[in-house]
Amino acid sequence: MKRLTEIRIRIDILDWKIADLLQERAGLALETGKIKTEHSLPIRDEEREKKILNTVTGSSHGPLSDESLRRIYATIIDECRRLEESR
Repeated sequence: MKRLTEIRIRIDILDWKIADLLQERAGLALETGKIKTEHSLPIRDEEREKKILNTVTGSSHGPLSDESLRRIYATIIDECRRLEESR
């Protein structure tokens, strides 16, 4: 049981770090949306989204499949795009 507790503590720490990184990414998305609006650029950049998805799946070496990472990042991208659109 001690090992389970140790693993859960490590997971909690990682979750906090992931949440902080997601907030940082969201802040950058807000800045990106502002710049795109100022320059009359479209919010959605499908080529950029494809590149991001290919990059994260191409560098995967873990137990998550490429498809799992693709779904997770598609959600992150969608939520950040919503923030960009809200500006």
